[in-house]
Amino acid sequence: MLLRPVARPFRRLALAGAIALLLTTSVSATTTFGPAPTPLRPPMPNIVPDVASIPADSQRIRPLLERYQADLGSLDHFYDVPYGQTRESAYQSFHEGWQRQLSTIDASTLGLEDRIDLLLFRRELAHQLDQMAFEHGRYVEAAALIPDVDKLVALAEDRRLMQPQDPQQSAALLAEATRRIEALDTDVKQRGFDAVSNRNPVVAYRAAQVIDAVRGALGG
Repeated sequence: MLLRPVARPFRRLALAGAIALLLTTSVSATTTFGPAPTPLRPPMPNIVPDVASIPADSQRIRPLLERYQADLGSLDHFYDVPYGQTRESAYQSFHEGWQRQLSTIDASTLGLEDRIDLLLFRRELAHQLDQMAFEHGRYVEAAALIPDVDKLVALAEDRRLMQPQDPQQSAALLAEATRRIEALDTDVKQRGFDAVSNRNPVVAYRAAQVIDAVRGALGG
């Protein structure tokens, strides 16, 4: 109900306004790319340890939780480009790896507190995987409104990981993305959001959030 009174300005600001923000990013088709740097060595998604190798104190599960949280923090720090495919794959592999490790623990050998911690740990891993799938679906729906956004996200990830890039290819991608986004921006302003897309205002707002995140990842 809260969306109805402001539906039309919301639609315009959510998409056209955010597109305008992306067009002002400091990374443009004229961006120069220096010599390819040495690629960074990311924390691998297979960093999930063998749980039997982690020293246990009076509690068996707490040290595992602490290790999980520490390694998750490393992934958060390194894979910091929102919506990136590399980030998504790393997080999924990480959580599935922990699920496999926890499946090797016989709960019947644990004390009451450890059994509770193990149950909660397993639920947390399942919740994180469900949340990732949910967020991916929301991204796909919003990304359909944004020309070349997947390519721009991939470019941002490659730059973050310092992967070798072809300067001409990168410049051409940015030029084409800019051209298509400018065309969409003009179309939305001239004909209105309803004439351009059958997506609802909430999806348009999510698209605006994606655009803002991509702009930030590209250095804007």
